Amino acid sequence: MRYIGALIIALVMPAALCADEIDDARKLLAAGKTNEASIAMRRFLVRNPVDVRRADAAFILAETEQEYFPAILAYRSVYDGYPDYARRDEVSYRIGVLYRLHGNHTEASRWFTVTASFTNSSYRTRSLLASAAAETARESYDTALAAYEAIVREYEGVRDAAYYEAAAGMGHALFGQSRFDRAREKYLEVVRANAPIADRPFVIYRIALCHENMGELDRAAEEYRSVVSGYPSSYAATLARQRIKQLPAQKAAVPTNTASVKETATNIPATNAAVQSTNVPQRPYATYQTGLFQKEASAVTLRDFIRSMGYAAYIVKDTKNNAEIFRVRIDVPDERAMNAMKGSLTRENIPFFKTGK
Repeated sequence: MRYIGALIIALVMPAALCADEIDDARKLLAAGKTNEASIAMRRFLVRNPVDVRRADAAFILAETEQEYFPAILAYRSVYDGYPDYARRDEVSYRIGVLYRLHGNHTEASRWFTVTASFTNSSYRTRSLLASAAAETARESYDTALAAYEAIVREYEGVRDAAYYEAAAGMGHALFGQSRFDRAREKYLEVVRANAPIADRPFVIYRIALCHENMGELDRAAEEYRSVVSGYPSSYAATLARQRIKQLPAQKAAVPTNTASVKETATNIPATNAAVQSTNVPQRPYATYQTGLFQKEASAVTLRDFIRSMGYAAYIVKDTKNNAEIFRVRIDVPDERAMNAMKGSLTRENIPFFKTGK
């Protein structure tokens, strides 16, 4: 019996040690110690070539990547290498998110569609919405509109957050088609229902843009002011302030080129691409980095997406190995804003870590 007990312990102990290593790496990652977590998981994969938890280790290793292309490759290796992995739907969703943040909306849409195909996946609804949003971003408005309409039909009976996110998405697609009257109707449906959507300030801002494009400048000004007064710290309020300043000059003649007032949170004039240090708070409570790119356009895409959520994102230009790189950083003024930012970025699967100036 003593030998049998010793044999059982010998068989069980390696699995227990593996579990401890995995859990310890997760704790390191949660504490922001990405390098330590990465080293631990690389060692684990080398020492355990056939362990059942290799997929978990590879997943954590992918989470430690701070540059987007290496992260995509790491998640792809998990997706392709472990076809029976229980979190494979989450892996495909994260690949889609990374492609979206890098500005490759075609690949993003493809991976979100893959995720939505998983039966009973908790990522299905958000993937359907994200896929439609990617089609809007690549200006495939007909495809996006059809995708959003399908979501609206599916959730019409419950009219939950997914329904109203899709209704707002229909508004964005219709706006992209310059069908401003119908876009305004969808936006108003969302606002009047007091729906719990993530970009409510931007929806109201878009209502104002619809009025402006239809020549209803007084109503546009009223809606712009409601964004500024109701959501003063949001990026939509910043856009609204800019539009208010430009409205008086347009009252004599309504612009015939609607492109001049079709500004969106991910389509900011090129003059804003390089953020000057005077636009950044001098003494923030904390600073976080959430992206490093070789292309400035990709950094601008991420920066503007984070700004649309109401956070002070900006770009820091640097040189590494004789090549230009662009870091996306966020300044937060206090602990409350910091916690809110962490929650928002986590929900969007956007990696971040605390850094110095």
